[in-house]
Amino acid sequence: DTHMKLGHFRIPPADVVVHAGDLLQRDSAPPLPVLRLLASLSAAAGARHVVCVGGNHDGALERMGAAAVREVLPLYLENDGAEALGLRFHGCPWSRLTSSANSAFQRTERDARAWLDAVPDALDVLVSHDGHHPVWDPVRERASPRLHVCGHIHFKHGVDAVGGTLRVTSCVCDDNRAPRQL
Repeated sequence: DTHMKLGHFRIPPADVVVHAGDLLQRDSAPPLPVLRLLASLSAAAGARHVVCVGGNHDGALERMGAAAVREVLPLYLENDGAEALGLRFHGCPWSRLTSSANSAFQRTERDARAWLDAVPDALDVLVSHDGHHPVWDPVRERASPRLHVCGHIHFKHGVDAVGGTLRVTSCVCDDNRAPRQL
């Protein structure tokens, strides 16, 4: 979760940059400049690929549709997968439906079932906006990703092991949406 704060920190050298949603601060933010900035900063860090999913603050991306977002970020994933550098990625923008006004990609658990079931087996990297909800436990168990990159829950920023999967909660912004968790 960077919430339009991409210019406030440096992306370290990387082969692949993974963004787990909430590029935008509010639903009404114009997305193209932010998408281009992510692509540009990632390229400056040496990244050959940017893998990205939307989040609940990314309503503009949801309205644009995956095909339009992929014109700027070819590996934008919306309940589908891609391969980069020999790694199999799958991305899902889902987060639990709440009363928040920022409700892009939010669904009930029941309505999200098709999205969760679409995660393939034998996966290297799972990228999701919310990776801490219990619905992800059976998905991780079945798909066996080595890495699960997620965001959404700012105060859970960090790394932990869930079964055989390393989960990285990559929220750069804290609960006040300040870029302090670098």
